[in-house]
This record gives sequence, structure tokens and C-alpha cells, in this order.
Amino acid sequence: VENTHYSVSWTHDWLDRVNTVVSLGKSKDDYVGNPLPIDNRADDVTTYGVAVNYQMRRWLILNAGVNSSDKDSNIAKFNNKRNVMSIGAQISL
Repeated sequence: VENTHYSVSWTHDWLDRVNTVVSLGKSKDDYVGNPLPIDNRADDVTTYGVAVNYQMRRWLILNAGVNSSDKDSNIAKFNNKRNVMSIGAQISL
């Protein structure tokens, strides 16, 4: 698989304890020399996401976000769209 990937993200601090992150990515996967009958498969993938982080304490950051990806392949059965929602906590000692 030959992969080319580009991405950009932007973080904005709204308050001392609150920030948001916006991201956008683009990648191209070329399946060359594949021994399977799907030789010459090419996928274009676009990803984007939004997340918010809240530093509740010095040692505790709460976060929530949404990430989406859209895969466009030259072989129709590999086309797909995915949306992932997440919530989490980062705890440091």
C-alpha cells in the first residue's frame, strides 16, 4: 500500500480551561502489486473532526468530539462513511 496523507488542525483557547480542536485530513491509498484480484485499487479518504476539551482540575481534562470519514474507492464495495462520537477523560498523576 502506498499512502499519501495531508492533515491540518486548529486549536483555539476560548477560556483558561476550555479549548476546541478542528481538524481536516485527506489521504490516498494505492494498492499496488497486490496478489489478490483487487489489484490497482485506489482509495481517497477525507476525514474531519471537532472536539472540545475542558480542564476541570489541573490533573483532569474532560473531552468530547465527533470524527467523520468518507472513503471513496474505485471498487464500489470498499466505499464507506463513518461517524464516531467520543467522550473521555485524561487523568494525570
